[in-house]
Amino acid sequence: MARLVHFYLDHGTHGIVPVGTTGEVPTLSRREHKRVIDIVVHETGKQIPVIAGAGSNNPTDAIALADDVASASADATLHVMGCYNRPNQEGIYQYFKALKKRPPYLFSPTTYQHKQ
Repeated sequence: MARLVHFYLDHGTHGIVPVGTTGEVPTLSRREHKRVIDIVVHETGKQIPVIAGAGSNNPTDAIALADDVASASADATLHVMGCYNRPNQEGIYQYFKALKKRPPYLFSPTTYQHKQ
C-alpha cells in the first residue's frame, strides 16, 4: 500500500480517498479500515489531502469510523449513507444530525438517488 501511495504522490495526485465507497470497504474489519487510513496518512506526510471514508448505513458505525478518521489525522471524512436502504428526508437529516461534531464531505451516488 505504501508503494501505491508513493506512486500517486510521484505522479501528481492532488488527494487520496482511502476506504471510500467502492471495493474493499464492506469486507474490512474496523481495525483493518483504520489501518488503511493510518498507512495512507503516514505515507502522504501531509503532502496532499487525505479524505478518508467513514460511511455506513448505520449511523453508530459511521460515528465510530469518523472517530477513527480523526484519530488518524486525516484531512477530512467522506460519508455516504443510506444508498442501499433509501431513507426518507427525515432519516437523512437524523443521520447527519448524529454526525454533527464530525463534519463530513458528502458523497451521493446518483445511482441511488430518488425523489419523494
